[in-house]
Amino acid sequence: MLKHRPGHVDCWRTLQSHTLSTSSTTVAIVARRVDVAQLIGPSEVAEILGLNNPGSISVYRRRYSTFPIPAVEKGRCVLWIRAEIEAWSSQRKRS
Repeated sequence: MLKHRPGHVDCWRTLQSHTLSTSSTTVAIVARRVDVAQLIGPSEVAEILGLNNPGSISVYRRRYSTFPIPAVEKGRCVLWIRAEIEAWSSQRKRS
């Protein structure tokens, strides 16, 4: 767990199992298995992409339909898998 970053503990709680209940149906939300050591936040994503501001990632997410989907997205907590960001970045540089 990356305790040195504020609010990160709440991010890890989102990896727990969740269920969604409606009036007549209960649906289990199943997350994919992820090595938590490979999860990175906006600062690391910005560094890999060569961006000066982590806030620019939201522009990339809207502009590029192929931008990797976050492994965790709960409120302000957004985490990606490092390998997916690195692969997308290298593919984009080749284009």
